[in-house]
Amino acid sequence: MKCFVTLEAVDQARLPANLRIAVTRSVRNMLDVHGDRYDPANDGSVVLVEQITTDEDALLLFGHMWSNAPLEAVTYDRETGTFLAVVLLNNQLAHSIIVPDMPWISPAFRVNLLENLCGKERP
Repeated sequence: MKCFVTLEAVDQARLPANLRIAVTRSVRNMLDVHGDRYDPANDGSVVLVEQITTDEDALLLFGHMWSNAPLEAVTYDRETGTFLAVVLLNNQLAHSIIVPDMPWISPAFRVNLLENLCGKERP
């Protein structure tokens, strides 16, 4: 799991093109929404789920395992092959979660993503 709060961090991460696009969009959106008053500790971050990401990571980040994470507004981006979800922790703190659509996603986590999927785009 990688967390991003700046565009510079995205550039330095050397992500594959599809993930770089997805993470860059989310970080830009977060920065546009919060502007100069953005504080990652209070406002959240963009989280990229990786194959090595564990339920322990999710528990530390927001207190739930991936399979029962309180996902909001899940969308699927065909261009990048990623799910984008939001986890709201309170009225201010929200993490944007990017999940590559890969076979290593656990079946229970995939069910959670699909059950909360909004819109017409489906993997």
